[in-house]
Amino acid sequence: MMVSDDFRRLSAGGTPSSAILEDGMRRKLFRLGAAFFALLLIAGLLGGCRKSGSDSSGSGSPQQKAAPSPVTDLERQLQYVRDGQFTHIYVFSRKDGGAFDKDDVAYLTANSPVGEKTNMRVKTEDGRRVVVGTNFEYTQENFDTLAKRFNIEDYTGK
Repeated sequence: MMVSDDFRRLSAGGTPSSAILEDGMRRKLFRLGAAFFALLLIAGLLGGCRKSGSDSSGSGSPQQKAAPSPVTDLERQLQYVRDGQFTHIYVFSRKDGGAFDKDDVAYLTANSPVGEKTNMRVKTEDGRRVVVGTNFEYTQENFDTLAKRFNIEDYTGK
């Protein structure tokens, strides 16, 4: 019976030449796979950085976009209240155009439905308007009382 050289190396504590070859191939395949995965990952990350509104004509030239119109403080406050997903949104301002003081806020609170439990009140930076977000119904009596002192704009659904 003939014993191969590989078998003799194994029994003597060595490794056969085919095992060395397999081990070397495994390392090369592993490195190749890891490099390929890293390349795919990088390509995916870089490819995902494109803007969704890119030019679809394929010309490759960047398209000039109009600068966004400046957002007023009232629009920012309205958006803040809209983000709260309230059923009703109203904007109150004083009839004389002045800024709200403590008495105005107290009057608004006292004559709003459920008083202080109206969900959100936000003043504009100049203090001349109060944006109210609520899930409670204002009655006609509430509106009549508040209209004696304030201008009321309904932004519900706008």
